[in-house]
Amino acid sequence: MIYNLPCTSTVSLLKLISVQQLHCIYRAFTCRHVDLLVRAYLTYVRPLVEQKSVIWSPYTVKDIENIETVQRRFTKRLPGFCLMSYTERLERINLPSLELQHLHTDLFYF
Repeated sequence: MIYNLPCTSTVSLLKLISVQQLHCIYRAFTCRHVDLLVRAYLTYVRPLVEQKSVIWSPYTVKDIENIETVQRRFTKRLPGFCLMSYTERLERINLPSLELQHLHTDLFYF
């Protein structure tokens, strides 16, 4: 289903599915411990965004930012992280940006 869509449509669909998964994580876990939420994000959401990224690799700035908003939204909802910048939040939880992760994946496969 996803493979027949243009890249922008694929990115929009993946963003929608990933955001829904984020909401499910925040509804399912009553504990707001940062490590637990990050592990749940890495287990349930991040693989959706990275799935087949080599094949449909987003190249427009709009698509890249659209995908990055998933991780921005997640890190902003972590307790105590809402006033930090996005790069500070990523450094604090020791995660690379999704754009950087896609670049590493592209370098590995090509």
